[in-house]
Amino acid sequence: MKTVISFAAVACFLPTLLVAQPLPFQYAEGLLVREFSRHKKQTDRDNVFVEPKEFGEPVGKPFVIHTLSGWKHETDRNAIASGYITISQEGEYRFRTNSYYDRNQLWIDDRIVCHFMDGGSRVKTVQLKSGRFPIRSVGFVEGRGGTQGIEVEWQPPGQKEFSPIPAEKLSHKVEKDPRRETRKREPVEPPKRMVAAKRNLRSDTLVIVAKDFVTEIYHNGRRLQRHERRMVLDRFGATAEKAELEVRPGDWLVFHVANNRLRHGGSKYFGVTGLLDGKVAFVSQADSEDWSSCDTPGAVHDFIHFREAGTESRVVEIPKPWFEGAKFMKKYSGHDFAGDAIWGTTSSTWIKYQVPKKQK
Repeated sequence: MKTVISFAAVACFLPTLLVAQPLPFQYAEGLLVREFSRHKKQTDRDNVFVEPKEFGEPVGKPFVIHTLSGWKHETDRNAIASGYITISQEGEYRFRTNSYYDRNQLWIDDRIVCHFMDGGSRVKTVQLKSGRFPIRSVGFVEGRGGTQGIEVEWQPPGQKEFSPIPAEKLSHKVEKDPRRETRKREPVEPPKRMVAAKRNLRSDTLVIVAKDFVTEIYHNGRRLQRHERRMVLDRFGATAEKAELEVRPGDWLVFHVANNRLRHGGSKYFGVTGLLDGKVAFVSQADSEDWSSCDTPGAVHDFIHFREAGTESRVVEIPKPWFEGAKFMKKYSGHDFAGDAIWGTTSSTWIKYQVPKKQK
């Protein structure tokens, strides 16, 4: 029996075969912020509400935020911070938002949770199952998004008070192009592109000694997660740790350090050594413009998330540092410590290192 193939039938399948398949994606930490120009309906500071679907095309370059606790955007632009929130426990979740005149909205799972100018202190309860759900925090022009920011807080089941949503609960999609993936090969001579990338590194390991301790470390505004930090010493409250972290020219690091001045005569210590291939790349220095401090809680958000923010406030050298600090820095870095033990002006301080944009 002969099989007859209809050319018309084959032609019907061609459009389907030629449709481009969507690229696979992965989730990255943080929410993506897109800004939008003032809408023609937003005539003055008393008439600023426009449905977010009417914002139009985004302007400027999108950027990633790692917290909804005081996130900011240009004052004369609308903005949407969007992505996903991960819910690990099913139950009733309470949300509240606040901003200048409460000019913001909060959407979760494509449902509006907190309305525009609904009073700021009003609380909305939402029943959520476990999983990952879309989340959008919307800011509007004239909302002082660049100064006061937008505050979003939650109260999960079993939690007594409201608190910021943890950074690890927020994510956004990033396309992953399979054409860029390469198969693993047996190690041979290092490819030239890897050598070039290595030259562009400023450091691949941080060694940190502190008395009493470092509470958080931020890299380009992103908080390092627990698995990225490794404690190597806990000595009567003083600590030393290592972080395997690729630091490049133009990056910035922020360390939140704390000291109890009632302990051990008030002695304290904070020192950093950046290593590259085991060699010293940089150290903490009191007389360097690359090192600055922040002691005002209200200014901490910008100090962490923006490279140049707060850098006019210099660090100071600790007059009487913890006597064992340099010894342990040498032990865990493998080198004599040629830097300084530095601090701010309060017991709890934030210290920033601006990695030079050009190699020194």
